[in-house]
Amino acid sequence: MRTVKTRGLPGGVHAERVYTFLLDERSRPVVLHVPGEARGPDVCIPEFAEQAEWLGGLTDLLTHTWDCQWALADDDDAVAAFLLLLKPLEVVPEEGV
Repeated sequence: MRTVKTRGLPGGVHAERVYTFLLDERSRPVVLHVPGEARGPDVCIPEFAEQAEWLGGLTDLLTHTWDCQWALADDDDAVAAFLLLLKPLEVVPEEGV
């Protein structure tokens, strides 16, 4: 599982917040998760609604599969393109932390 943290969302939205994206690359298609609160077997409320809304707009790269989960298009180019969107905002952990 790859964890990517960003400060804000692309487009300068909510630059004061840190967002977490979890990429499960163990199978195809790659699955993207965002943190949320489980409220039953089929309900997950995303921690940040604006993060889920932004992801919902990426229909060329992602398919919404569950409340806090999306599937990336089934190719390496989709994963690379998604990571490229986040790269300028990525929070790099400090060494030793």
